[in-house]
Amino acid sequence: MIKAIIFDYDGVIVDSFGTVHEIYQEICREVGAVCPDSLEDFKKIYGYSAKETYKNLGFSEKDIERARIMFAELILKKEPKLYEGVPEVLEKLSSKYILILATNNLIEEVKQKFDKYKLTHYFKKIIGKNVGIPFQKSEAIINVLLDLGLGKEGVIYIGDRDIDADIADEAGIKNVILVEYGWGYHRERPHKIHVKEPSDIVSAVSGFNK
Repeated sequence: MIKAIIFDYDGVIVDSFGTVHEIYQEICREVGAVCPDSLEDFKKIYGYSAKETYKNLGFSEKDIERARIMFAELILKKEPKLYEGVPEVLEKLSSKYILILATNNLIEEVKQKFDKYKLTHYFKKIIGKNVGIPFQKSEAIINVLLDLGLGKEGVIYIGDRDIDADIADEAGIKNVILVEYGWGYHRERPHKIHVKEPSDIVSAVSGFNK
């Protein structure tokens, strides 16, 4: 029986890839690197993680640290749009399940956006980074599940990228939904449920209880 659902943030709740591209362009101009002009070309060099992306752009370790500080400042000024239908999905699911938000983003940014879009009340817990504090998403998820007394077999993880599927595996969560409308993943991922639109999430979740 499913009791809780963990949502990723970027690419699942907010359509933020264009926003991230804009920020990387600003950062690249500041450090003297070249960022692809088109979103499609940027998607090709966007790596498994932010650090991999910076390396793909030719950043030194010093540049990466500088870029992380800039990104944290710039993202607070941006307003990525919600994917259409997300509030309705959260309203339906929150009436039946415990909802948890888990992201590698700064928690300050996520809470700022959730307050703006009036989504905060749907979530029992919001997990994210704090400036200057080491953070491992899978470990944070495990700790929250322990705090809430939730067994991993009763939890669904919803993400949009390969790294999300890996984080779920690291946390011991086998019930995974990958959305096709987000930032993208490799389709050969086995044993994962795929949905095309936010509105499909509710029925996909229900399928785990059959």
